[in-house]
Amino acid sequence: TVPIWCAVFNRAVGLLRATKSGGGVEAADNPHWDSDLHLPAWIPENERVRIEPLIDNWAEKLLSAQRELVSELSLKLGAKPLRPLWVSDRSVIWSQSEPSFLDAERERQELTSLAFIPIYLLSVSKAEEHPTALSCDAFQRHSWR
Repeated sequence: TVPIWCAVFNRAVGLLRATKSGGGVEAADNPHWDSDLHLPAWIPENERVRIEPLIDNWAEKLLSAQRELVSELSLKLGAKPLRPLWVSDRSVIWSQSEPSFLDAERERQELTSLAFIPIYLLSVSKAEEHPTALSCDAFQRHSWR
């Protein structure tokens, strides 16, 4: 759900900025403003196809229900949209085997040079070569009583 929320927030901010600039929806198509749905590689494409058409409507509803929240988020984000990044046991975080405190300033500069605000999602599951794909349909069949 975090990747979906990132896309919804980013699109709502884009819509807000478009209405403030008077440019209509076209103004939200800023090539530097990433409002795409970013999902991890193990999510099947058919799931993306099912989720993607819903995001615009959710963004519009969020903007109409919580305009002040979206406005505040727009100010906080500035020119950088939210973007989820996944970290697992296979992720390479440092180029050396151990981080150095002397590299902290360099690391901070690298983070500030990103074109987005990273939202780190940690996976504690063991990464498999061929993960078992779960669909929304399979999830909805479970009884949560």
